[in-house]
Amino acid sequence: LDAAASTGAVAYEWDFDGDGAVDLRTEVPQVRRFFDRDGTHPVTLTAIDAAGARTSVTHAVAVSLAPVSARRTLATSLGGDRVLAGGTLSVTVTLAVNQAASGLGLAETVPAGWRARPLDDGGALFKRAGDQLQWLWPQSLRRGEVLTVRYELDVPEAAARGWVRLDGSVSSFSPERFNLSVHSLNGVEVL
Repeated sequence: LDAAASTGAVAYEWDFDGDGAVDLRTEVPQVRRFFDRDGTHPVTLTAIDAAGARTSVTHAVAVSLAPVSARRTLATSLGGDRVLAGGTLSVTVTLAVNQAASGLGLAETVPAGWRARPLDDGGALFKRAGDQLQWLWPQSLRRGEVLTVRYELDVPEAAARGWVRLDGSVSSFSPERFNLSVHSLNGVEVL
């Protein structure tokens, strides 16, 4: 979704489900959003200028399901998307198969200097490749199957404080080739 046409805005508030509550606040006008179901969804954007003036607009967004939906959730002792330097972050990635697929792969990038420990491979073949954790399900997967992997990340004591991006992708070569991002807040704040 892109709000770059809004002039003078310094912040953006997004309501993705039409319930009137802000689902995401950003300082950049572009966002990527995962929807759990296809159909038409009302999305409200509120642009906020430097003086605090607010302008809102609502548009209906047509959504079709990707072949696989991928969602990353985080768990920390602080809750939400915050972790202490020297602490541990638990990561769960859930893949929902929306159409039959073969050779499904998941790759998660580990931030530089952080240590990763796989906990549950979700029935996949697992390997480390440089700064990535990779899982492969070589078997044919049916629509409706749900796969879950879990791993922990140890944050170094010396980690820089601030926002650290977490990246991942899911891919397949059959029946159609695709490479999709794993949906989440896309990072964690190191305190």
